[in-house]
Amino acid sequence: MLQKMHTPNIFTTAHQRLSRGSILWRAVLHSVLLSTVSIVLLSAISYLFMYILIQRGSIDVEVYELVEFVAQLGRTLILVGVISFVLSIVLSFSFGRNLTKPFLEMRQKVERIRPGHWSYKHTIHTGDEVEQLDEAFAKLTRRLTQIYTHQEEEIAARTHELEIEYEKDRTILRSIQAGILVVDREGIVQQANPAALLLLKAAEADVLGKASLQVLPLLKKKDLLMKSEHPVYQCLRRSEQVQATSDTHLNITLKNNTGLPVKLAVSPLMQGKKITGAIVLFQDVTAERQVDYMKTDFLTLASHHLRTPLSTLQWYLELFTTEEKIKFSEQQQSFLTEMRLAAKKMSLVLGELMDASRLSEGGVVPVFQNVDVCTLVADIVRDSKSLFESQDVHYKLEFNEKECVMVHTDPLLASIILQNFMQNAAKYSKKGTEVTLHLSKEKENVRIEVRDQGIGVPYTEQAHIFQKLYRASNARSFEANGAGLGLYSCKMIAEKLGAKIGFTSEEGTGSTFQVSFPTAKAVAKKPKSKHGKRGSRKA
Repeated sequence: MLQKMHTPNIFTTAHQRLSRGSILWRAVLHSVLLSTVSIVLLSAISYLFMYILIQRGSIDVEVYELVEFVAQLGRTLILVGVISFVLSIVLSFSFGRNLTKPFLEMRQKVERIRPGHWSYKHTIHTGDEVEQLDEAFAKLTRRLTQIYTHQEEEIAARTHELEIEYEKDRTILRSIQAGILVVDREGIVQQANPAALLLLKAAEADVLGKASLQVLPLLKKKDLLMKSEHPVYQCLRRSEQVQATSDTHLNITLKNNTGLPVKLAVSPLMQGKKITGAIVLFQDVTAERQVDYMKTDFLTLASHHLRTPLSTLQWYLELFTTEEKIKFSEQQQSFLTEMRLAAKKMSLVLGELMDASRLSEGGVVPVFQNVDVCTLVADIVRDSKSLFESQDVHYKLEFNEKECVMVHTDPLLASIILQNFMQNAAKYSKKGTEVTLHLSKEKENVRIEVRDQGIGVPYTEQAHIFQKLYRASNARSFEANGAGLGLYSCKMIAEKLGAKIGFTSEEGTGSTFQVSFPTAKAVAKKPKSKHGKRGSRKA
């Protein structure tokens, strides 16, 4: 039984052995086996034929003659077998060589095929499948030659275009006066333009291959930014653009321990959804910073030195208008009324100057608490009602009850931002138009928008709208009164509250100012921070 089980394995192994190797070897081997089997069969048949004749008595010979006859027959069969064996080897070798010769020739021609050498000539004419295969190879190489030639032309043209673009980009980068650094996903500087090296007062070897924290040590006012606060690493971590304007008061600490005032923007380099690095652009804003300091000094001096004389002026005007013993004519009374209104306006401007001064000096400390955002918005709308009626501007409130969540902020400071948005919307809207206060929830923030149909902000001036003492050109012509401190104060307050402030506008169509406050749930998930007590924060 074991023998029967192993028999198929023996035949299978023999068949695999006979089916491997070159065609020549297989042809010779098969011929030898065929001739051997033929000789064995012929000998067996002869033996059986003689045995049958002797048993029937058809052959009447003596034993000696029979033995001699059998010996003679055996020698004849051996000779015939040897001749057949030799002939089979010779013929099979010759047949195998003729059969494999075209294949060997094809292999040599195929091995010579390579880029730049696609020549393959149809040289086999055997009239069988081998010739057809050789012809197919020749056609294939002709097509490959055409494709490769076309690709070479395309690659050469594209390479030339890329070289031109590369030179253009290098020229542009070298001509830009702003510093530009290219960093990888780990924040290591890979490239730097000449302006960056000039601003940093460093050689290329001192910048390339170094960490951004080492190349750009940033001070925010007087505090050194750690890695978690550094704009480059924030951009790489969030995969979004990070900007630090001149109002942020960033300084790069140079090697000589001097500070370089800069405004800085970091944009991520994306490959699909994967960040591969970032581009850092920074500019020297020394002149702007000096002007900003001058504005701050002016606000401080004006707010302190004008407060006492203005209070005195208001007191005397009040005394004149309320004193019964002093009789004024109707014209004098109108003059006093105008003077009181002018003093009141001046007092409001002085109040704005003092608020801006306190914000600049860090004198306002928010007191955080959880506030119902819908209640906050409803109070703002109620307080602004009389203002909108006086300006003949309509208003509406848009929100869903599902968006009435708790936000973590200082309600008084948050109200100042929203009141400023509403006042500007009413002041710069045309009569009969509508202002919309829209509330929406966005993941971990609540966004409040104030949309108007007013004069808008010119595109070229939008970058300065949150700057200190700045008013757009069309705003100055539309409304003469204003100090350019309202939106600046809003931006400063938003930074203290951890809120995001922004706007979109189109001149002649209207503006949308928005502020986003973090929800109480989002803040509760984060590590708690200690907030100071509320300071003086009149606004």
